[in-house]
Amino acid sequence: MPDDDDPRQHPWWQHLPAERQQITLWGRRRRLLQQLLFSRRSQLLLMLTLLVLLTAGLAVAGAGGFSLALLLPLLLLPALAALSYWLTWREFHH
Repeated sequence: MPDDDDPRQHPWWQHLPAERQQITLWGRRRRLLQQLLFSRRSQLLLMLTLLVLLTAGLAVAGAGGFSLALLLPLLLLPALAALSYWLTWREFHH
């Protein structure tokens, strides 16, 4: 995974002791993983995945109505946002 922030591309890398090189690489990998896990996109994807898995589990277990109630916010929020946008646009353009 060589890129601009790769410490191996630095001119002083060859002068770093081997054990320090390994520590530096592990620290870089840990920081990249933390950035990935704590990004807003990853957190949103994790929550949506958990919601879908929970809903699927409930639907398989026989609680279809309850699982549908869990999915309603995902289905209705875009419609509500579009309605709000349309009403605001009409207010200021008519």
